[in-house]
Amino acid sequence: MRSELGKLSLDSTFLERDNLNHLIVNAEAERMKRAEILRSEGDRESEINIALAKRQIEILKAEGEAKAEKQRAEAAAYTLEVLTNTLKKNGKSRIVYKRVAEAVTLRLAEKYIAAFANLAKTNNTIILSNNNATTDLITQATTIFGRINSQLKEDVKNTLGSVENTEDLLAVPKSQDK
Repeated sequence: MRSELGKLSLDSTFLERDNLNHLIVNAEAERMKRAEILRSEGDRESEINIALAKRQIEILKAEGEAKAEKQRAEAAAYTLEVLTNTLKKNGKSRIVYKRVAEAVTLRLAEKYIAAFANLAKTNNTIILSNNNATTDLITQATTIFGRINSQLKEDVKNTLGSVENTEDLLAVPKSQDK
């Protein structure tokens, strides 16, 4: 307002009051318009920053999961390497083969149980309607383990052709009460 008044002489100030009011209103509207633009640009920048932060969180989470998966794979590879080295060192020892088979069977059982546990965590869970379905599930699991065990027995027979009693070599040990 002072800016506009400074441009006018005293006589013209009184004569142009309407024009002056119009200029003041326009200046106020322009100021409000600029303030609204700045506010919307600030909101836009804020939304962009939030989106970038969420994106970075997802990237870091994915990288962490990838590293964890890599470490699990390296641990499994190390376990297999130790088992292989033990077999190579001890030759055709029945006890070693039996322990290796037990370790592999245990590892497979852990993976199988973990897979079913993960099914229960997600929204793709199937509700079994009768008791037979649970029994069938357990039967299926034991059948899979039986097939794996019989394949291991066959592999051991092929490897240890001269060893007697290869049938009980990979038999799953019964629990011993001590």
